[in-house]
Amino acid sequence: MKTAIDDLPSVSVSRLRAWGEITAETKVTSVAFGEVIFNVALSLVRFPNGGSWSFFLCPCGRRARIIRLFEGGLACRQCLGDRGLRPRVQLIATHKRAAYIAPRLIARLNSPSPARLNPRPGRTLDRRAKLELTLKRSLIVARRAKIAQFEKDVGET
Repeated sequence: MKTAIDDLPSVSVSRLRAWGEITAETKVTSVAFGEVIFNVALSLVRFPNGGSWSFFLCPCGRRARIIRLFEGGLACRQCLGDRGLRPRVQLIATHKRAAYIAPRLIARLNSPSPARLNPRPGRTLDRRAKLELTLKRSLIVARRAKIAQFEKDVGET
């Protein structure tokens, strides 16, 4: 199986901010992958309302929310894409991806627990209509692939 971006060890700057390991004033942080430690520069985007987002600065110079360990160095999603790596879902054919996603969507739609940590009052699942449409599209694509395969099999006999 081909290596996917999702398989690589990664660290998210959002998690580090949430855990309090970095703050808006932090300029450089240490990121550890096992026994290997890297010093990574940070970039800050401030908003007019007083909020801010932190980003890692990839060695290529781009800002990245997630940075991954690849071949002994750090890389952002764009660097990995330039080297030919893709997310796992892009490595699956469209009709197989639809069949792969459908059960997860059904489970998410039927789940009694809220999808968010702090759901809005009276809501258990935000964007329900979007998820239902995605599920319908996935089922249609999977069904069309089965029909095409059936027609191909019938044509061969």
